[in-house]
Amino acid sequence: MVITKMMMDTSSTVTSTSFKIKDLLLRAWRERWTEIEWGREIKRLLRGVSGDVYDLADCMLRQAINGPVTNSLLMLYLNHCLDSQIISFGACIMAITKIPDLKPQCMNSLLDFLIRYKNRTNCYGNDDECIALCRSLVTFVHWLHSIMLSSLNELNHEFGQNIDTSYNMTIESIHWQIIDKSCQMLRFIIDSSYLKALLYIGRIEEQTIWKQCIQLHNELITKLQQSSALMNGQPSMESLFDTLQAFQNKIEWLRGISPETNMKKSQQIQPLDTDLSNSIIPVVYHMMTTKPEFGYIPYRPLSYHSIRIVVSFYAILDPSYSNEIIANYLAIIARSFDLSLSKLYCEILHTCLVGLIDTHNLANEDRKNINYHAWIAFLLFKIPQIFLQLSQHRIKLRKEINQLDDQSIDHSNRTELESGIDMLMDLGPCIDQFLLRYKTEHLQKLFDSFKEPQMNLLSVTSVDRFIREINRRMSLSTLNDSIQSNLSNNDDQQQQQTDGQQPTSSSSLDALSSNILIFRAEHTVTSILAPLYMENCKTEEVAGIICRMQHSFDVILCAAASSGLLPKFAQRLMELNRSNIVSRGENVRSSQIRAVIFDITFISLCSLIERYRSDVLEANSVNQSDQSFFTNWCRWNIPSTNACHSPNVILSSYKDSSKYDHLLPQLIIANDTVEFRTSLISWDEMCIAAQFATSEILNAWIHDQITEDNVRLFLERLKSRLCSLALSAACWLFAKLETISAEHQSKVMMMLQELQTPSSSMINSTTESFSNDANESNLAFGYKQRFMLMSTTLKRLLAKYVPHTKLSILNDSPLKTCSTLPIRLSRSPLNTILDQCLHMTRKHFTLKLIYDFDGLYSLGGPKWFVTQVFRYLFNFCDKTSVVCLQDSVDLAYGLFHIDLEQCALILLRHTLPKFLLSKSNELHLTEPRITALIRLTVITTYSALEQLTKFSQLNMKKCTGHRYNYQEIHELYPNESLELNDNLLENTAFYYKRREHQSNGSQNNNVTNGNDNPMDVDDNPIDENSWPFSIDSNSLDYQWILKEPLYIELVQLFQFIMEQSFEYEFSPWLLVPISLMEQILLNLREDAPKFLQFISFNLLEAMIHSSHCQSLCIEQLLSYLVLDTSRSRKIGAKLICQLELVRQYVHRQRNSHTVQQRLMMMTIKQTKKAINNINNINHHH
Repeated sequence: MVITKMMMDTSSTVTSTSFKIKDLLLRAWRERWTEIEWGREIKRLLRGVSGDVYDLADCMLRQAINGPVTNSLLMLYLNHCLDSQIISFGACIMAITKIPDLKPQCMNSLLDFLIRYKNRTNCYGNDDECIALCRSLVTFVHWLHSIMLSSLNELNHEFGQNIDTSYNMTIESIHWQIIDKSCQMLRFIIDSSYLKALLYIGRIEEQTIWKQCIQLHNELITKLQQSSALMNGQPSMESLFDTLQAFQNKIEWLRGISPETNMKKSQQIQPLDTDLSNSIIPVVYHMMTTKPEFGYIPYRPLSYHSIRIVVSFYAILDPSYSNEIIANYLAIIARSFDLSLSKLYCEILHTCLVGLIDTHNLANEDRKNINYHAWIAFLLFKIPQIFLQLSQHRIKLRKEINQLDDQSIDHSNRTELESGIDMLMDLGPCIDQFLLRYKTEHLQKLFDSFKEPQMNLLSVTSVDRFIREINRRMSLSTLNDSIQSNLSNNDDQQQQQTDGQQPTSSSSLDALSSNILIFRAEHTVTSILAPLYMENCKTEEVAGIICRMQHSFDVILCAAASSGLLPKFAQRLMELNRSNIVSRGENVRSSQIRAVIFDITFISLCSLIERYRSDVLEANSVNQSDQSFFTNWCRWNIPSTNACHSPNVILSSYKDSSKYDHLLPQLIIANDTVEFRTSLISWDEMCIAAQFATSEILNAWIHDQITEDNVRLFLERLKSRLCSLALSAACWLFAKLETISAEHQSKVMMMLQELQTPSSSMINSTTESFSNDANESNLAFGYKQRFMLMSTTLKRLLAKYVPHTKLSILNDSPLKTCSTLPIRLSRSPLNTILDQCLHMTRKHFTLKLIYDFDGLYSLGGPKWFVTQVFRYLFNFCDKTSVVCLQDSVDLAYGLFHIDLEQCALILLRHTLPKFLLSKSNELHLTEPRITALIRLTVITTYSALEQLTKFSQLNMKKCTGHRYNYQEIHELYPNESLELNDNLLENTAFYYKRREHQSNGSQNNNVTNGNDNPMDVDDNPIDENSWPFSIDSNSLDYQWILKEPLYIELVQLFQFIMEQSFEYEFSPWLLVPISLMEQILLNLREDAPKFLQFISFNLLEAMIHSSHCQSLCIEQLLSYLVLDTSRSRKIGAKLICQLELVRQYVHRQRNSHTVQQRLMMMTIKQTKKAINNINNINHHH
């Protein structure tokens, strides 16, 4: 009741004051007051309140147009009110547009009034008055179009009544004057960046009026084209046409029309679409990159390390990664470095060819085969899919990178890929080296995949042309090789006869290049999965299928990973392993078959995890709490890092260890004649019991309670039936080898070596089918294949976990050329090793460096890795070398893809703030170094956030590889709550968006109840004027954003920069916020609001009023604003008005300074002249 009474009192006060204003206005007109008297009396009545509150402008205008023409005295009063700032020009505009049925003479007079005061379109009030000015501008543009249309209709009507061809309407016609003056006002608006910015905000507020305005504009164009007869000799009609065409070109800050398009005006002008773009960012980007006053330096690194590193990482270290996410990373790189799509295609293909050439030069046959199959699978399976993803993004890439028009956007993607392959063909030495090693079959298969109907990336003609080219190169290369071989053939044979050696064999080359097994492996994966998922498939058939694939298991895994079938393949192996763990009341034969299937799937999964890590198993896991035995076992025995858990920790991880005691007698026996029991055995418990038994045996051997022969007998029984038991025991021995004393390490090594030696009896008795009887020969089914796979997996795990020096006694050690382990054992500091790797990477990125960087990251951790890469790259460069800094950003961004999320967190939380706060680095806060540092932070953080978004869209697990899980991230913030609060988000666009969403949702009961459940998009009661990209376009889960560590660190960095930058009037820090805003816009472009929504409006206001930031232009400020809520638009309008006032003040100061200089120069000249005259007079006297 109190509030209602106050509102009634306020409205009554306004009403009474309005009546007094009308009475005062009539009194002034009757008594013919001067404008000074009127101004004195109206100020006394208003008592310091703006006249806009009481609609003073509307009242005066309505009284002024009562007659056939405007009242000159009342218009004089209105002019004085504007000069005295009693009313605003925006209120006058709004009042004029509200007056209905204006007479032509009054309309003409009002246009004269508007033209006279058009430079007064400023706002000195609060944000409500500023947004009111934006709305009034939209209404005013609508009014201008309506009066031009009505005047044009009147002219058509007047011309139609005078059918005499000699009739010519004079320019003094009132309608011609209205059209001419309306065009003058419209041109003034579209030529002013300030007014266009206000109009930009206002049309979001008044969308209905703006659409009506566009409809009037299109109708005006139609009338104009129909009235072509009036074009003869009428300057006003020419002005109208030019104005309409300029309105179309400049309303969105587009470039002006070219002379060619200006030749046939009536044919070239086209109607506007009512749904104009709501984004100013592409235009501002084009402005910043083309106009010299912005000082933009294009990023053109000498060699694109980031593309090569990203492609190599995901081809070798993580080949099962999503094609869509890899394509997204490459698109970010292309956009960041202004790469054309054809150049991007060329660099990707060039990286694959160089990788295959490096693979061929490897000495380690096992590593060579793995890398070869990985590169071939990536080239033939993943590259076409990645190119297809990039082609689907081509509209965005072409718009943002090349700034092409719609006709170029509609052009097919075939031209870009064809140009990219032509660039690749120009790299003659690379193509020749590749063909020398692998012939032409690989490239032919690749080009054929591009022309498939589902791809449609190349035409048949282009593919035939490329195949002819590579065949021509192959023939030339073969001819050169034959000439060289003939010249050196005699010398080689003589040398071989002298040394007693046989001619060298090229079996390895032939094995790699004679046939592409990966294509057959892809069909094998499909043929394997089909029967494995059949319900009526017998267990014997399942065992046979899985056993047969052990011959080429690595190739099958590469094909499955590259074709996207690896998660499904792993899931089916997991299901078979889980279903064959426990007994289901079967007979002895069935239990033996079950044991074999468990053994095959267990070894296959271990090999898969060793190659692709455990993320593949968790990718399709529906319920993370309900995990299988193998998942839990793998977590402790095959960790993703290159370090084992403690052996005691592994054994203590198994709950209720006493239940495994009854299984030990079956493993620990005095002789090997005891039957190996399979009935009523749970094989998950047996695998764990194998580790307990191995522990007991090793402990007894160490204390000399048993002999070495007893140990060998135990190991023989462990590996002779089921290889899974031997592999489980070996994994525990890896961990034990790290903690056991040096004097007993040889015993552990002997046990590991014994487990790698096959059982001769089982190898000889290997069968390819199950017998019909229940005998132990069933356990020999596929034993040779199982043991070979187990042995290969064991060697790779040894190379991963066991130090090189402890494997020196092993025969045929696979670590002679291992690239990761020497780093672990090197006596050089990690900083020195990393510096050497980075120095080598600047020259050429090889396969060895992939494993080196992965090992360094694993050993040093993300904080050390990011800090040292940051230190080396930016201390290595010359402070003013732009090219060197660009290469550093390119290289660092590529290396951070080892673990994007953690590297971005370290950059945001530690590296960049520490660099900015360091006193020794204050002198380095200059261009181009500060721009390079901020650019690296922006693109890394953006890529990490895009990765999280894609993970959520593809239902992928967030933490993969070296990433910390959510609990470990909490450990980085021990004394802080891992959630954004309102203090950090206050006065940001995201804060107002979230608050508006909560207020609207609380009214409609559509907000979540605090359980972190995402809100339904369809039921979302968001402001209808809001834009979709202020939050993630596919998610409205505010709780996820508030709790995501990357967003937390990003907001804290913005807050930190705002607090530090404007602490002093002059400081090197003043460049930091400018560079931050520019880099966000230049690198993120249309996605810039994803970052800008977290920047406080206080930072933008401080930038406006900072003396160092006066070069900020209207378009830049408008692109930095996220206008997705009414409150944000109010603040944005106020900031635009403040910037315009600051610019006017600077302009006045500059002009005043210029005048003062001129007066001073004149005074000096006059003084010098007077002194010269006095000197002349004195000299004369």
